[in-house]
Amino acid sequence: LCSSLCPPWVLIIIILLIGLYGIKDYLTNLSFQNTREYVDILAEKKAIQIQHELIVGLKIAKILSYSIEGQHERMYKFNALYRNSIISQIERVLKNYENIFGLWMDFEPKVFDRIDPKNFIGFIGSDYTGRFIPYLYREDNNIEMECADLMALNDSGGNTSYYDLVEEYKKEIITNPYYYSYVHKHTNVLYEKYMITVAHPIFYKNEFMGVVGVDFTLDLFQKIIESDNKYAFLDLHIILFSNDG
Repeated sequence: LCSSLCPPWVLIIIILLIGLYGIKDYLTNLSFQNTREYVDILAEKKAIQIQHELIVGLKIAKILSYSIEGQHERMYKFNALYRNSIISQIERVLKNYENIFGLWMDFEPKVFDRIDPKNFIGFIGSDYTGRFIPYLYREDNNIEMECADLMALNDSGGNTSYYDLVEEYKKEIITNPYYYSYVHKHTNVLYEKYMITVAHPIFYKNEFMGVVGVDFTLDLFQKIIESDNKYAFLDLHIILFSNDG
């Protein structure tokens, strides 16, 4: 009917409209497919970047543990000097790796000192029993130190320490994200963070001597996730999950 009553240009317009709608659907589908492929690639890229940070942390923990093992025989007898040397090693690592929030060590007193730890009560990096558990961490642009607080939630949901877990398994661990709070030394403001810890055992002549741990804040991983998003206007969200959700 239209071919006999409508002028030819009307047919052309109708065909063009049908063609444009077809192209629109095609471009929409193509755009969706491209966006989905981009999101998949982006998620994989971010996962690799986060994994890289954790691997770096693990390597640092291993190097420090092997370093302590190698120098312990000749250094333990120097007591306070040895402890100060270890603190200096930790501080150098923090200065060189700005993505690390904190780094700590905890030692078996009778294996590390070979004398009563009470002799070290009041020494830098020692707790109230004299046990050597230095924890160095970033606060603003400074590196501060206190005694390590090694409690975290394990996979079963109960309270246990990183130290106990590493001692039990005799190998490195990566914790689930956990809540950590501390009071700023200079402003007395309470800071609250979520952290992940990579911890590695320290041995001396095959005897368990302690643990070295490297702490990362989830803020670091959030920055990694939010960076390099060329489709930021699409309001994309990437969520980081632990193994158990």
